Amino acid sequence: MLNNRYEILKTLGRGGFGETFLAIDTRMPSGRKCVIKQLKPDEATTGTAPTSDWFQERFQREAAILEELGQNNQQIPQLYEYFSEGENFFFVQEWIEGITLSEKHQQEGNLSEAEVEKILRELLPVLDYIHGRGIIHRDIKPDNIILRASDGKPVLIDFGIFKEVNNINGGSKTVPLGTPGYMASEQAVGHPVPSSDLYSLGLTAIFLLTGKTPQALTSDPNTGEILWRRDAPSLHSNLAAVIDRAVRFHPRDRFTSAQEMLTFLPVSSQPTVSVTPSPTTTPPPPPPPLSRFNPWFWVIFIVITGGLSFGFGYPRIKPLLDSLFLNKPTVEKLPLIEPSSQINSFVLDRDGQTLVGGDEKGNIYLWEVATGKRKKTIAGHGKAILEIAISNDQQILASSSEDGTIKVWDLKTGKERITLPNQRGLIALALSSDGNTLVTGGEDATVKLWNLSTGNLIETLPVEKEVVSLAINQDASIIVSGHSGGNIIFWQKQGSNPYEPRIFPSINPWEAHSVAISVDGTTAASSSCQDNIRIWKDSNWKDSPLQAGSSADICLIVISEDGKIIAGRSSDETIRLWNLNTKKEIFSYSPSSPKSPDPLRMIALSGDGRTVASNFDKKIQVWRPSF
Repeated sequence: MLNNRYEILKTLGRGGFGETFLAIDTRMPSGRKCVIKQLKPDEATTGTAPTSDWFQERFQREAAILEELGQNNQQIPQLYEYFSEGENFFFVQEWIEGITLSEKHQQEGNLSEAEVEKILRELLPVLDYIHGRGIIHRDIKPDNIILRASDGKPVLIDFGIFKEVNNINGGSKTVPLGTPGYMASEQAVGHPVPSSDLYSLGLTAIFLLTGKTPQALTSDPNTGEILWRRDAPSLHSNLAAVIDRAVRFHPRDRFTSAQEMLTFLPVSSQPTVSVTPSPTTTPPPPPPPLSRFNPWFWVIFIVITGGLSFGFGYPRIKPLLDSLFLNKPTVEKLPLIEPSSQINSFVLDRDGQTLVGGDEKGNIYLWEVATGKRKKTIAGHGKAILEIAISNDQQILASSSEDGTIKVWDLKTGKERITLPNQRGLIALALSSDGNTLVTGGEDATVKLWNLSTGNLIETLPVEKEVVSLAINQDASIIVSGHSGGNIIFWQKQGSNPYEPRIFPSINPWEAHSVAISVDGTTAASSSCQDNIRIWKDSNWKDSPLQAGSSADICLIVISEDGKIIAGRSSDETIRLWNLNTKKEIFSYSPSSPKSPDPLRMIALSGDGRTVASNFDKKIQVWRPSF
């Protein structure tokens, strides 16, 4: 058992930089499989006797690179964790279910031209991605490419001997690493370049088409070029020409980049439909849309034809005039985020660039909002995530789970910082925007404050009924708690004095589903799924209703850092944003077709109030209104 967590099932392989094992993660409910790589290079692979400092430096550098590569490309395994035991260093990576290209060839024999072209077309963008980040893989071969069972896409594995390229032309020499035969000549003498990977990929394609390993191929004794076409006489000349160029002896004669090689691949034949134009005269173009005309044209037209002299024209034309002259906000609808499991809680960062969500399996994911792609996975809870929160500076992440734990993470590295004492019946948590204080509450009818630097309990505030929602301002001087029965309590602290509660009785028998507060603590809000949103302003905390419109059953609310924007989600799935200064609605979205209700309805608002997210049909939609 490694790290008191990973049970080794079998050895997958041994290479220049260590051993690789298949293991199961005993802390995950699913007992998911993972790949564990032990970093154990010897003098032959490093060029010198490896020292402890060399190990540590290589370990840290490789971990950082593996994390970045796996986060940003779905055809590279993710790095789950890395750890050391004594002088042994280990990486824990995603296990890719599928078969290698070697196994596929063994099972099916030579692949068709179309199959090989498809593999190249789907793998070259991965090489373009890693080369763009200054990485050369150095060990591309059929054994290191897995066809993923879930979607058939090729996944590039075993980055154990990659080389970081700071200056391609700098002449720096490395220890020649790779698989004999698949290595280009310059790599064999310690000078790999990005096209060395293209050379290896070309030889992989030749193997798939002909069944010939590099050692079984002949080469021209004068030029060194590989003579392989005689083993694939029926091959399409365009694909053959691409492979020819990829495996040229000298780097200058190969493709300059993976992207260039991709553009030279033959275009797959696709069925086409030809339409014969009619001999009749081309019909006139449709009339221009209303927006093509000057709005004043329509004002004059409507005034003349609307019968204003009879007193009824203005009421009839006002909506059209409003539509002509109103400067309506535009809305940018960002790519859907499609989680692979049920998400129980999510938040947006301050600038709306990253969405962080926790799922039913105890994992935490970070997605890039602009692309909808997953950037990072943090695995650490034994059961489903209940709530998550992040600090204003995006350094601290707090998460609670059904296993009773609350964990605090370094959001940048994904490393666990502290675990708070076990708390059963936990329902709500909130994190101060400075990341120093965590507040929790639940079925035990208490509000607890925690110091996140030490993990110590600061104070316990007793209440009469269970806590269902919490909010906290920047310096933890104000806490807002919502309770079953609907009461709202403001806890205010001045200096070293204890927190003083101020109770606002419920105006209905329903629980206070959601509470929110601005960073400076001058604006707070609550909702209960029955009445309009209650808004509190300034130090006297006199509340006033926010008219929610035709659908006054707003269940969930979030407020921007400056307290100027509030977002709400109602039971009919409508998402709305209001300007709290004017109390006017500035954005609204209602699903155009019936949606399958998710078990948990959620909404998130970025700290700057410019980005809003909500979940529908097990997906997360993100919008950026301009107002």
